[in-house]
Amino acid sequence: MMDGLKYLPDSTSSPMRTTLVKTFVLKVDIGDITVSLRCWDEEMAGMLRAWCGEFRSRRQADFWLEIELRKGLTVAEIQQIVYQMIRRSSNGHFLRSYPPVLESELSSSEHWLKAKADRNLFHPAIQPRFLNVLLSSVYSTVCMSRKGPGDEAFLFHGCGVEVDGRGYLFTGPSGADKSTVARLAAERTVLNDEGILLRISGDRLWMGGTPLLGGVNRRCARWVPVQAILTLEHGPEVKLRQMETGEAFRHFLCQLFAPTPLAPDLVEPKRLLEEQVDFSARVLEWVPIYTLCFRPDGSFWPAVEAL
Repeated sequence: MMDGLKYLPDSTSSPMRTTLVKTFVLKVDIGDITVSLRCWDEEMAGMLRAWCGEFRSRRQADFWLEIELRKGLTVAEIQQIVYQMIRRSSNGHFLRSYPPVLESELSSSEHWLKAKADRNLFHPAIQPRFLNVLLSSVYSTVCMSRKGPGDEAFLFHGCGVEVDGRGYLFTGPSGADKSTVARLAAERTVLNDEGILLRISGDRLWMGGTPLLGGVNRRCARWVPVQAILTLEHGPEVKLRQMETGEAFRHFLCQLFAPTPLAPDLVEPKRLLEEQVDFSARVLEWVPIYTLCFRPDGSFWPAVEAL
């Protein structure tokens, strides 16, 4: 089944009586990794179905993620807490905060994470978006634990746009207007404006879309070769400047997703960082990195597409 509704036995009910619980299950692909999502909340299930789009999967799941919601804190209260969450695993628990907005149970051997979270932790106004945090951590853990060095695709903060089979990767810190680029892409294909997968295959750097939530709901699951990487800067006129190797390396490495495995016993964070450094150096051998000074009005596209 690609996704759907199941009625599963309630493990908390009496052994003499079976209580069927309405359970929503769907699977989603992040590159070569398939995550099965399970929840018991109809509103949450509707949000997940709309969010997954063409990334829904029929493949066997590599990891199970169960989400149980509870109502507690307001959005404003969670906004004050979310940046204080500790992104590391301890005694089978992933992520901690005070006041607690999340309880989690992790099974490394069986590859599942059960999370009991405050409903408003998934509110669209919460940044960083919690579903992105969970899924990127699951992806890093599963991908790095099952593949050999150099085989994995890395998650990268950026907006990927395809033009006639060529890929342009726009990046920069928060507020650099990656989502603005996606809005101005017009008839061009936007892969994602928040998280892009990057891998080297043959003699090319390839980028692929992901289901991660961004500022613009334009996402595509295809892979395209990267023509150029562009770091965004605001300015009065369009200017392109190719970066020197050292500068380009720093900018690129800083935009790779921080290595946050679910548990140290699954993947050693130091190894993840070493892999990212090596990957960044390899990328610079294949693809030029530019700074793009631009106005948010679409006038930059002719200069970009001429690269």
